[in-house]
Amino acid sequence: MKRAHAYVLIAGSLLGTSSAAAQSNFGTIVLRSGFTPDPHIVNGVSGGSQPASNLAPGCRGFVTAQPDHILNLTTPFTFLRIFAESAADTTLVVQQPTGAIVCNDDTYGRNPAIEGTFPAGTYRIWIGSYHAGQHAQYQLKLTELRAVVPGGGAVGVGVVAGPNPGLDVNARRGNFRPVSLRSGFLPDPRRLTGTSGGAFDAAQLGGGCRGWVAARPDHVVTLRSGFNFLRMYVSSQADTTLVVRTPDGRWLCNDDTFGTNPSIESPSWGPGRYLVWVGSYQQGVMAPYQIFFTELPTNGP
Repeated sequence: MKRAHAYVLIAGSLLGTSSAAAQSNFGTIVLRSGFTPDPHIVNGVSGGSQPASNLAPGCRGFVTAQPDHILNLTTPFTFLRIFAESAADTTLVVQQPTGAIVCNDDTYGRNPAIEGTFPAGTYRIWIGSYHAGQHAQYQLKLTELRAVVPGGGAVGVGVVAGPNPGLDVNARRGNFRPVSLRSGFLPDPRRLTGTSGGAFDAAQLGGGCRGWVAARPDHVVTLRSGFNFLRMYVSSQADTTLVVRTPDGRWLCNDDTFGTNPSIESPSWGPGRYLVWVGSYQQGVMAPYQIFFTELPTNGP
């Protein structure tokens, strides 16, 4: 299975001349911090005849010699996420104003993303197709909101509830302490502890869920109000995963948002009872963890 990759590399051989740098396949984007609407969305078609590894070693996919988009940031950004959404398997290459190259593949399923602090300046962006000879329509989205991700929902995988192969979805108690939260709770973040792992393979839930969990949920989380933003994240020395069952029966799953630590966040959480499992990526591993709940987008492992 392909894993997400991000590289900061020195510019390679396809970057062309300064005159070519002013041209792109699908136009120029000009943004300043605080732009609206957020996300900013443009369209394009992925792929080309050039291996992205010609831009910099380790980059993946196939791109055109000319960038797909020119991005002019007129102010610095303390946080900006650039990501592509497509039905096809795409990759992302960004040349920074310094000439360095950043590459990514498969951050959100098969959708690539690059995020972090961005100085003001001119950036060149390529959207590649993972397979040679493939061309696919995509949307390139730019956002300052950490909760905005491919699919428009939680950072994780939403799965429509189906036959449950063995998890106790009617549990009133978890293996470890519960928590009840209302918007504006203090202290923020709220912390619980537990031990990851179990005998149930979360992959049986489908939708990209991963890891091994116990049959009974580890925590019962009761939201006493709606939340405009809430993040659940795990901190552990082991490779852990996260599985959440929502009050309406959907499954949210995540693996490796912060290194090997999973996180699920969303701009919209309804009140109700959420069941939370913390899994171990490898079968038979049981490891102590801390799970945190926060309304502050700056909080994370």
